[in-house]
Amino acid sequence: MLILSGKNALEKRIKDVRPIEKAIDEYIESQGSCQIHFCYHDVSNKYRLKPVKKDAGAIRNFVQRIEKKIGTIDILLLLGGDEVIPFF
Repeated sequence: MLILSGKNALEKRIKDVRPIEKAIDEYIESQGSCQIHFCYHDVSNKYRLKPVKKDAGAIRNFVQRIEKKIGTIDILLLLGGDEVIPFF
């Protein structure tokens, strides 16, 4: 599972993203051996991928590059509405 969002747009909507980040970290920790990953597409990330703009095609390519690093993504959870991470 990959949980993906745009930090800059999310901060514009809710101001402080730390509570959400903490809740996601706690959820991932609670799932033990499940492969759950979380990142933002628009800031530096642990996958060492160049951040991308809020563009559906660029984000799709970003996800595909993550998949090459972590293996098949069976579930993709987009965190935020279309104004945070564009749907396509």
